[in-house]
Amino acid sequence: MKHLLICFALSGTWLVAQEEADTTFLEDDEFMMEDEEADTTDMDETEATAEASPTEGIAYGYKGLAWGAAMDQLEGASSDTSAGEASLNTRSVTGTLGEDTVSYTYHFSDVGFWKVVIDYVDVESEDGIDGYIAHFHRLEKALTEKYGPPMRTSQNEMGTDREYLFSDFPKLSRAYFRSSWSAEPANIELMLEAVVPQSEDDPPVFEEASRSVRLYYYNSSSFSTAAGDTTKPAEVKSLSDVY
Repeated sequence: MKHLLICFALSGTWLVAQEEADTTFLEDDEFMMEDEEADTTDMDETEATAEASPTEGIAYGYKGLAWGAAMDQLEGASSDTSAGEASLNTRSVTGTLGEDTVSYTYHFSDVGFWKVVIDYVDVESEDGIDGYIAHFHRLEKALTEKYGPPMRTSQNEMGTDREYLFSDFPKLSRAYFRSSWSAEPANIELMLEAVVPQSEDDPPVFEEASRSVRLYYYNSSSFSTAAGDTTKPAEVKSLSDVY
């Protein structure tokens, strides 16, 4: 009987010790779970902060100027431009784009900045129309490397009008090339419009003809004009005044 009591007492002591050990294990587990939850919360906050940061690029604006920005925010938006002319809705500045000298014309609607037109001012060709086409393809390649293949493209090298083939009038070569990219919410357009004399022996009659390569970045959703007041009654004119 005495031996049974001793065994019972030892068994009880072992059970109490085991319960305490199990409790300690559970507390450690809970501590580890709390650490993991804290880490998850910190990661979620970090990701949320990163997502809240403004996205730089064509979806945000052009060269740091956000779509919808006011004209006075253009100052300092780009480091590769210098001051130029300004009007009520446009601001023109000169600068560089890659290896080219360009003129930037920023357009502002009632909503704010919505379009920039980039003119390549140093485009000259000693190879006639082929030189301008080569310039277009060089720019198209650079844009394709950044934005992917154009969604639409049109390439027309029209040459001389057939009505002038057998005449003594100066002959002209013409080219119209256009490629378009979509980068929501903005679009990109590259356009060549060139009219070039075919022969240097002809008198320079058409030296003022159009020879332009332009690059457009625009966001149509930022283009808007204030609607005029249409509440006034329209003026009714007599038939004798109209006809």
